[in-house]
Amino acid sequence: MSKDTQKTIGQKNTKRLLQQQFDALMQQVHTSRVHFRNVVENNVDGIVLLNNDNHILYMNPAAEQLFGEARADMVGQLWSHDVPLLETVDSVIQGGASPERFVEMRGVNTEWEGVPAVLISIRDITERQAAEAQIRMLNAELEFKVAHRTEQLEALNRELEAFNYAVSHDLRTPLARIDGYASILLSEIGEHLEPENVHFLERIRASVSQMVELTDGLLHLSRLNKRPMEAEEFSLSTLAENILDAWQQDEPGRAVRLRIQPDMIVRADYVLIRAAMENLLSNAWKFTRKTEIAEISVSCTTQNHETIYSVRDNGVGFDMASASRLFQAFQRLHADELFPGTGVGLTTVRRIIHRHQGRVWAESDIGKGAVFYFTLPGAPVTRR
Repeated sequence: MSKDTQKTIGQKNTKRLLQQQFDALMQQVHTSRVHFRNVVENNVDGIVLLNNDNHILYMNPAAEQLFGEARADMVGQLWSHDVPLLETVDSVIQGGASPERFVEMRGVNTEWEGVPAVLISIRDITERQAAEAQIRMLNAELEFKVAHRTEQLEALNRELEAFNYAVSHDLRTPLARIDGYASILLSEIGEHLEPENVHFLERIRASVSQMVELTDGLLHLSRLNKRPMEAEEFSLSTLAENILDAWQQDEPGRAVRLRIQPDMIVRADYVLIRAAMENLLSNAWKFTRKTEIAEISVSCTTQNHETIYSVRDNGVGFDMASASRLFQAFQRLHADELFPGTGVGLTTVRRIIHRHQGRVWAESDIGKGAVFYFTLPGAPVTRR
């Protein structure tokens, strides 16, 4: 075979190979175009293509439905909306018999059949806006109802506090008279009375004393609710030490092991927190009275970025099944003859801690003591 013949055959093979590569490339282009058109045609968002003069080159069925006109009639028309490039804008469209629709539009530069174009995607947000408007209306109604209900509750609380104050204050005078008359009877004719009658008079005086404690507790609770909050920095450790030291001086014969964590510095209303600590420590002091070796501790710990303070004792404890009644006014979990009280102290604690936007709760087991926890929102103060 001559060299010319070999050259001719080689050229034909090269041409055939190039033609095959070209055909394969054109098939890929055709396939890509088909895929692209399928994606565009079946897209749930409206898609419109514009030329450089903002005339419509193409629109998909979703855009056709939004505008309510056949795309054959729309193609070639001037685009009457703004052309947002690389940003999403809200707009309103209405065409033909279609109702007004609220949409989001976004445009990007592209090419369409070899010429520069702008592709605009259009998302129908009519239902979403209607739902958001409905939510806003419901929220406004709810806020109004909550504000109205809150105002009613605040007015009711003010009336109840005024009633408690008035009742507690007005009860003091007749109670003092009853106690005075019973005392006079005991001192002047007690020796001539039968022991049973003397016992009755003593029971009257004891009941009056309990009523006085109760009215004092109600008055104190009413004053605490009305008192304005004054936050200041102070040592909870020193406060607890002072309270317990005073009780130890009053009862020097009682041996109580005290454990108070040092340097517990808080920022709160001192008067209110002192009242809360007095009630919590008073409970611990009272309910360890029958314990052979009494122990009371005050400490704090940090959990989940929250400081939790605790007052713990090893006294008689209580049944956790009754814990829901613990902070309710006038609810007591122990008999008066065993541990006297009014049932107002823990209610006072709860009011005070809630006024500080904190939480208070308790854990216990019968015969194994109790621990009362509370929080004071905000990071604890640290001193160097």
